[in-house]
Order: sequence, then structure tokens, then C-alpha cells
Amino acid sequence: MKRMHRYQLLALLRLTFHEFFYLCRKAAGILARTPLPRLLVAGIALALLLTILPLALSLFALFLLLKILLFCVVMAVRRTRRRPGQLEHARRVYGQE
Repeated sequence: MKRMHRYQLLALLRLTFHEFFYLCRKAAGILARTPLPRLLVAGIALALLLTILPLALSLFALFLLLKILLFCVVMAVRRTRRRPGQLEHARRVYGQE
């Protein structure tokens, strides 16, 4: 029974490699027929996509974290302002009335 599974797996892998190389040959044929200026534009567009997209995502995450941090600081300041009793107690203790 194990041999049968092994042969099925090998057949599946062989078929997968065959299809992959067929697609590679087909893509190479299409690229060979494509004019060079169009290939240059496609290469530059792909390079920009691969460099600018991660930069944009990183900056988005950075500014989102900064916004969350500032929100937490503002909320903490507002909470302390709502408790005037603590401030009055501190003034009485340290003699700043």
C-alpha cells in the first residue's frame, strides 16, 4: 500500500514539474516576442512596485502606531484633569495653596 502512495506522489510531482516548465517555456516565448521598450517599462514598473509598496506599508504602520501612542497619552492627560481632588490634596500636602 505504501508503494502505491509513493508512485502516486511521484506521478503528481512529475506532472507538476511538467506543467511548470511548460508555463516557463510559454512565458519565455511571450517575452521573446515582446518589444524591448515595453520590457523596460515593465521592469521599471515591477522594480518600483517592489520597492515603494513595502516603504508605503512601513510608513503607514509607523504613523498608525504613532497615532495610537498619542491617543493613549491624550487620554491619560484627560483622566488626570478630571480628578481635581487629587490635585487639591497635593497642594495642601506640599503647602502650595
